[in-house]
Amino acid sequence: MERVTFWLAIASGLALGASSAPHCFAMCGPLATFAAGTDPGARIARILRHQLGRLAAYALLGAVAAASGAWIANMLAPRWASIALGAVLALGMLAMAFELAGVRMRGPRTVVLGRAPRTPLVTRVLGRLPREPMLVGAISALLPCGALYGGLLVASGMGSAALGAAAMIAFAAASGLGLVAATSFASLARSGTARRVLAVALVAGAALVVSRPIAAALQPDARCVCGAAR
Repeated sequence: MERVTFWLAIASGLALGASSAPHCFAMCGPLATFAAGTDPGARIARILRHQLGRLAAYALLGAVAAASGAWIANMLAPRWASIALGAVLALGMLAMAFELAGVRMRGPRTVVLGRAPRTPLVTRVLGRLPREPMLVGAISALLPCGALYGGLLVASGMGSAALGAAAMIAFAAASGLGLVAATSFASLARSGTARRVLAVALVAGAALVVSRPIAAALQPDARCVCGAAR
């Protein structure tokens, strides 16, 4: 019976994740592209690390949702934290967009009284943004997402933390195919025109990453996935 329940959790997660893949391609594709970076030699490793970070975070959320009836999972990412994380990721995506478009981010350095040249503040700030793909993948689990909340609703009904985690791992793996497709599509952008188009897509994605948590904060009940558990 336990084995049947386990495979039911996997099947439920896979089905929901597969149906969410197109949504993930459109909504989180630019974020996944940012995590993949621009170095062709490191792209595959970065994509794998991004997926691993996402899998780990989704598994944790699934376990918590199943163990708590989902209400604790709703509290893991306060609205202000989602907005702050979204802003940080959006800045990183904008920096990558500028790089693809050929916009210089460094500019001239200033020498004051014979001291070492000073790097502009914007460059220093952008240089400290999270670019580790595993971290980006984990953070993405804290951003508002209707597909993710649907997965948590499924996980919350599994009855145990292990089954909830299994359902969300399956969900993350299946929906992650949409992100892999997005990064693969972006890797084909080799010409100057294609790189500029990708830069525009990243700017649009950055706006989306910022606007989604703000929109969610304006809707008090938008994040609740625990209705079935009440």
